[in-house]
Amino acid sequence: QIKFTAIGVYLEPEIVGHLQPWKGKSGKELAENDDFFEALVS
Repeated sequence: QIKFTAIGVYLEPEIVGHLQPWKGKSGKELAENDDFFEALVS
């Protein structure tokens, strides 16, 4: 049995400036950061 989950996120180009505080962070750091998630979905 193979289990696979994929999530696609489409963002407007203008979001780049909004996410600058997290530039250079690893995926693990971002995954553990609730503030990053809130900034992404707001």
